[in-house]
Amino acid sequence: YTINLQAHQSGYFSSSYGVLDPVDEFSYDEQQEDEIVTLTHNVSARGFRVGATQAFDNAKNFVVGRTGISGKINSEFVTTGNCDSWVLKTQSETIDRVNATYSVSEIYEMDPSGCNPVVVKYNCTLESGIQDDFVRGTIQGEVNGGKTGLMSDVRTRFEQVDIYDLFTGSISQSNLDFFKIPVSYNSEEVTAATNGERKITFNATYDNDNLFDDNNNTFFQYGSGPCYFDYNVEISHDETTEVATVSLNGNVKARGNLQERIKSANEFLNNDLSTGDNGTGRLRDLANEVYQGISGDLGINGYPLNIFPNSLSIVSGNKGAVSITTTFDNSDRIFDSKIRGSSYNIDVKTALPIYKPRASVNENGVFGIYETNVYNREVVNVNGQIIPDHRASSLVKDSTIEASGSGIVNTIRTALVSGESKRLESDTSSRPETDGSLSFGNSYSFNSSGLYAKANTKLSTT
Repeated sequence: YTINLQAHQSGYFSSSYGVLDPVDEFSYDEQQEDEIVTLTHNVSARGFRVGATQAFDNAKNFVVGRTGISGKINSEFVTTGNCDSWVLKTQSETIDRVNATYSVSEIYEMDPSGCNPVVVKYNCTLESGIQDDFVRGTIQGEVNGGKTGLMSDVRTRFEQVDIYDLFTGSISQSNLDFFKIPVSYNSEEVTAATNGERKITFNATYDNDNLFDDNNNTFFQYGSGPCYFDYNVEISHDETTEVATVSLNGNVKARGNLQERIKSANEFLNNDLSTGDNGTGRLRDLANEVYQGISGDLGINGYPLNIFPNSLSIVSGNKGAVSITTTFDNSDRIFDSKIRGSSYNIDVKTALPIYKPRASVNENGVFGIYETNVYNREVVNVNGQIIPDHRASSLVKDSTIEASGSGIVNTIRTALVSGESKRLESDTSSRPETDGSLSFGNSYSFNSSGLYAKANTKLSTT
């Protein structure tokens, strides 16, 4: 048999006797986007037995004794200035007891610009499409204290970060003016149990919709903070009745957190949209502006829209959104801010010549129809309703309602009751206490003999 022996002189290893293939290296990397410097420290060794100390223990003792960055070699190419505040991000170890090897890899990060023991990292993206009204940008990042930092320091650093400034400074798009309040925002405090890091993650989305800005909001002529009304208008015209109908649909858009959006949207609704003419004047102005501007081009008689809408729906969503749908028309109504609606109908029974049958005195069973040259009385029935703005209790018994009803009756009577021997057949009216609406009915009769041409039709006598 053959025996091969190998000996290692203790002087060869200085203070690290008992290890082979020792490695203790530092490498630097600089991330240009967020100016973060990364330092990677790798330490490894393979041990052999020395006396009573096992080979693996020698390798581990060597590596553990060199972890950390107290003995780091400064970089000649990556400059960090006078800053030396490194944050331990990860630390991993590799163990091989069979081959008596042990290694540790450490990754540190540092932000030279802030020189803070807490690192801020982020990245930004822009999104735009031909179908989009606005350009959107997103920032995602974290405030990281590493494994050894304090969560209190992370929170303090996070409160100091201006996310909007980070975003606008990163995109470098001078032609895009992003609104300061984000479309969406989220932050989360990560517990120490997650990879052992103490950090806060954040993400925010911005767009260049500056209609929220009061100083720049000149198109809509009003504003209640970070809020505006985004709406569209549709116009339809009935050629038969010559009634134009204008539908307005829109949403109150607000910015901020949920509490701020709810507050801003409600204030905007109450202070800017629900104003004038019992809460619908502003909406009517918006609808009427479009209607008057286009009615001439469409050949529509430009009678103004009625003060009160035909329908109105206001729905508040669960995320601070307010949806508004309303319809106005220019149908024939009483145009008064105290009257929400009016309607009437006319029933005319025209005067007809009276014919009488007469039996023949000469022949049994033969009758003759004779014209009497007398007309029956023409009857005009007028029925209608006046609905006040019953949301205001002081208007329930306002004399304007009765006067409006009388105005309708008198107008129709003057126009249609124009014969001789006019007579009022009936006059009824009722006005309940519940809503103050007035229902009325009048019936007139008169002689219209001679108003109609004599019929030439000859009736049979058989």
